[in-house]
Amino acid sequence: MINKNEKIITIALAIVISLAAVTIIYVNLPQKDNLSGQNNIATETPSNNEETTLLTVSFEGEQKNYTLSDLEQLEEYSGNGSYIKTKLLPDTVIIKGPYNFTGVKVSTLLDDFDNLPENYNITVTASDGWSKEFTKDNVNGVIDVYNETGEIIGDSSATMVLAYKENGEYLTNDTGGPLRIVFVGDNVITASNLWVKMVVSIEITEVKV
Repeated sequence: MINKNEKIITIALAIVISLAAVTIIYVNLPQKDNLSGQNNIATETPSNNEETTLLTVSFEGEQKNYTLSDLEQLEEYSGNGSYIKTKLLPDTVIIKGPYNFTGVKVSTLLDDFDNLPENYNITVTASDGWSKEFTKDNVNGVIDVYNETGEIIGDSSATMVLAYKENGEYLTNDTGGPLRIVFVGDNVITASNLWVKMVVSIEITEVKV
């Protein structure tokens, strides 16, 4: 009788141990799957090194986006430029510069549109919402140029540039960047209100005559 009871107890213990083992395995399986899923998510997360779009140029629904690398792959243009604070004229003459800028001619960006109209204006907008309109002539360098005494002279021209470097250093938010509209040339001085800081977009508008 004792042997029979011992067998029953042994069998019962074996069943309990087996059930416990199965339960442990069952509980642990979802945790392993979750860890696997987390690893997959981490693998599929985009790299933080992906570049941000700095500039959008648009015309009649067509839009082109540029990162800094995209802009640097375009034809580079460098030159010196200064600006004069015209609001203080004629009482006070304050000239800033010259600074050396590197970037892309605005005309180069516009030529990327096959359907660019014969006559147009462009609106340059900054990240803070401020905007400035320029004519096609302005883009091509026809603009008021000043001398050191604050007088407008008509024997010089300027090149309109979207700059990403100043004096060899990349522009930052603290220096009016990362992109800035500037005017450069041979000892050229232009009005300060033409220089647009923190540029994020250029919109082309056809001018019909």
